[in-house]
Amino acid sequence: MTLKDLSDKLKTIKMATISKRAKDFRECLNVKHLKSGNSRKPLNQMIMNSSSIKSLFTLFLLNLICINANAVELVIPDGTTEITNRKYYGNKTLTSVVIPASVTKIGEGAFYGCENIKSITFSEGLQSIGENAFAGCNELTKIELPNSVAEIEGGAFGGCVSLTEIKLPENLDKLPEGIFGGCFALADITLPSGMKVIGKEAFNGCTNLKNIVLNEGLTTIGEVAFSSCVKMTEITLPTSLTTIDKKAFFECINLKYIHIPDSVTTLGESAFEGCDKIDSVTISKGIKKLEDNVFYGCSSLISIDIPNNVTDIGERTFAKCKNVKRISIPNSVTKIGEGAFCDCTYITAIEIPNSVTSLGKNAFSRCIYLKSMVLPESLTKIERGLFDDCLYLSSVVIPNTITSIGNGAFWGCKTIENIAIPASVTSIGNEVFKDCVNLKKITLPKDAELGDDVFKGCKNVEIEKF
Repeated sequence: MTLKDLSDKLKTIKMATISKRAKDFRECLNVKHLKSGNSRKPLNQMIMNSSSIKSLFTLFLLNLICINANAVELVIPDGTTEITNRKYYGNKTLTSVVIPASVTKIGEGAFYGCENIKSITFSEGLQSIGENAFAGCNELTKIELPNSVAEIEGGAFGGCVSLTEIKLPENLDKLPEGIFGGCFALADITLPSGMKVIGKEAFNGCTNLKNIVLNEGLTTIGEVAFSSCVKMTEITLPTSLTTIDKKAFFECINLKYIHIPDSVTTLGESAFEGCDKIDSVTISKGIKKLEDNVFYGCSSLISIDIPNNVTDIGERTFAKCKNVKRISIPNSVTKIGEGAFCDCTYITAIEIPNSVTSLGKNAFSRCIYLKSMVLPESLTKIERGLFDDCLYLSSVVIPNTITSIGNGAFWGCKTIENIAIPASVTSIGNEVFKDCVNLKKITLPKDAELGDDVFKGCKNVEIEKF
């Protein structure tokens, strides 16, 4: 092991080794003392008290090549081509760094946790920045990267909590995973014209990020890319965009409007989940499936227009959109997933087209103000809890294609007075009409198999079998 390998731990150096191995002390950032014989003294004191010209010269040489504990600026020597992995990891004495044009590569974690660095000067010629290279540089406020930088690895500036200003290279085409994650002070950023991909968690938790300009040419916004950017109120998505991945804008709680351009073909799970200020959304005509939880909890949405290319509405896609009053489902849709519209409290009516062959469990649970429903003839089964706790549901038309009704399908529908079960139904599950307290009359086939407690709590119901 060389002195260079021990640079972060080395505190004392023997005088006899200095002249012969001066170059090895270049990385000794923490040297405070020198040892000559049995004497161990502070470096500065030995310089002041030296009576030997040779010793004095050696001490000054060491003072120059070792960045001692009082030094605050690091100037990388010209001619250095690479700053290796974890080179200055965790050094707390540095407040500024100057990187010369000769450096082409900055390694993984090179300045990780240098929490007092306030400024870094990069030079044209730098080509790559490694993973977590400047992560946790808490005092860093500004980054201006030269256009020569072609590659930046994940988390390079993650957790730089004071960072407010960023200039990215014009030809950079990808922001890697977590590059600016947790940069709480960052408020504005403009992406360069060559950007194509915003990686996973790139701006995750940038809680002060309000304005971001996305370039035309951008194709992908990765998973959790802007999650919890709580100051963001609007964003314009370019027409080149094809993919918005999982949780891309998860809990951007002040985002008010979103227009998803028709170029987008993939909209990932929970992409806008928890964006409870969105009151208007335009969905791309290029999307065929609305994934699970895409607009879950978007409680300010008032109306939903689903484009006619969509065939599949996933689980809980619009769940807890409690202020939605109108939903338009096109006849291209064949499947509506479990809980897709549950807790859409204020919707009063919804038309399900005959193209729908599968209507998932609890799809309309707790749609309290839903008043009427005509089920399509394309359905063969009413799933469990489909309308449970739809308190004001008073009219339901069940087609003669239905063969079974699942457990608790109409549990707690307190306004229903009359319902007709067609002859096609052979099975009625447990507690299907439980607590339908105003149910007065129901007709059903005499041969239908009834589950337990089908009419529990229905005190005045008249059951007519045919």
